[in-house]
Amino acid sequence: MQGFKDRLGRAMLLRVADTADTRAFLEDHAKDDGEVCTPRFMMICMAYRRYNRAGVWETIIDAGAFPCGQEPVWDKLQGALRVVFEGGGPVLSGVYYPSTLRSYSVDGINWSGVAGLDSAAREFLTLRILWDSIPRQELADYVSDPSRETFAAWYDKFMGNSGMRQKGAFGEYNMKLILDLLLCSKRMRDEHISRWPIHCPGYQAPMRTLFPGMPKKHWYTAMLWLHREVAPRHNLLFAETLMHLCWDKRRQAGALKDSAAH
Repeated sequence: MQGFKDRLGRAMLLRVADTADTRAFLEDHAKDDGEVCTPRFMMICMAYRRYNRAGVWETIIDAGAFPCGQEPVWDKLQGALRVVFEGGGPVLSGVYYPSTLRSYSVDGINWSGVAGLDSAAREFLTLRILWDSIPRQELADYVSDPSRETFAAWYDKFMGNSGMRQKGAFGEYNMKLILDLLLCSKRMRDEHISRWPIHCPGYQAPMRTLFPGMPKKHWYTAMLWLHREVAPRHNLLFAETLMHLCWDKRRQAGALKDSAAH
């Protein structure tokens, strides 16, 4: 534990906004939708995490697929996805864990595969599913009355909706990625967090190292304790403390930009 604290104390990439992709997102979208957490802003977070490669995100935005304050323009989004996939270069962001749609369901009971879809069609279907999974009422309840209770209701409903509609494209890792953006953009607040995607694969090894033998059902409590231990010194968000938990192995191996400081 002390080693983790020491490495964090020497880190140069200290906050979520210090990373190039998140900094770029905030520069372009921090003021969107009147700085309110709308369904459209949630969708922007999910889409950006999938397509934030240079040139790809710009193509989607320039096509007018996500106009501010409005629902996605689906025909423009479909056309933009077709353009970037037919361009021949990499399209999906360089995430650490696969996030590709394997199957989907309209009713949560009967499932269909995606073998007959090309990449552009599969990604378009993925975004339609994620858009339909956003819980409008629970999100509106959080915006009008932000609290731990309304955050929990939004989180549970969204994870339940997405899990009932798709497999492979969105899970706890992806939820962690969009929570980073929602929190650092101040659309949601640290003091309201009452759920967290503790089963994100990035947490598995460091949690077992820092808390050997601890059952997973206690991990969220342990994460809160860890945050209280390290956050005050660096003024970190909860998401940022856990970002360093994910990065610790890479930092020790010298695979991060700030590893030269060690």
